[in-house]
Amino acid sequence: MEHAVNAELTATTLCWLRWTLFAGGLIDWSGALPFFFFPGWVQRTFQLPKQLDFWPKYAAVFLVVLGLVYFVSAIDPERSLANVGVAIVGRTLGAWFYFKWCRDTPGRQSLVFGMAALNLLLALVYGFLLWPARFQLLASLHLAVAP
Repeated sequence: MEHAVNAELTATTLCWLRWTLFAGGLIDWSGALPFFFFPGWVQRTFQLPKQLDFWPKYAAVFLVVLGLVYFVSAIDPERSLANVGVAIVGRTLGAWFYFKWCRDTPGRQSLVFGMAALNLLLALVYGFLLWPARFQLLASLHLAVAP
């Protein structure tokens, strides 16, 4: 169902939001696959303590669901502004977590550093693209909590 593009979000901006949200979903799914199929490799690579397969696979399920949220938001970002706002917060927190992990965990952390940089980049891109519609985003969040 199509609706008019508002003045704050141009058709070009919405197109970029679609593609970057879709990319965010793919990135989350690419993180889920190793957890599902190679949990031992993930534990060794990230120097995680030995554990049952439950937690890595549980994290993979979360990443698959999160990817689905990104894909659904990419269909119509203008209607999903609140989801894009949450994506900015989530990617920022993800970047902070991964950068902190790199700082606090000895050893080779180039893969984790790359994940941190990618999360930060996506947060910045989403924020840049959404900046013209920031008041619309705030209004959409207000409506979501209003009785």
